[in-house]
Amino acid sequence: MMKIKQGDYVNGSKVEDIKEIDSEPHYLVAYFDWGAKKPQSRWLPEHLVTSYVSAEDFEKVKMVVKE
Repeated sequence: MMKIKQGDYVNGSKVEDIKEIDSEPHYLVAYFDWGAKKPQSRWLPEHLVTSYVSAEDFEKVKMVVKE
C-alpha cells in the first residue's frame, strides 16, 4: 500500500490526521452523518482502508472537473 499522508483521501474521506494506535496506523477522517444531520469524525484503522487517492491526484481531477 502507498504511504498515506494528511490531506490524502481514504474510502472517500479526507485524512485530517494520522496516529499510530496499537502498532497500526489510524487515519482521522471526517464525514457528514445524514442521520445525525451533522459532521462526524472517526479513527479509521489501516486494515479497513479499501480505497486511496493522493491529495495531488485529487487536485488534478478537481481541476479537470472545474473546466
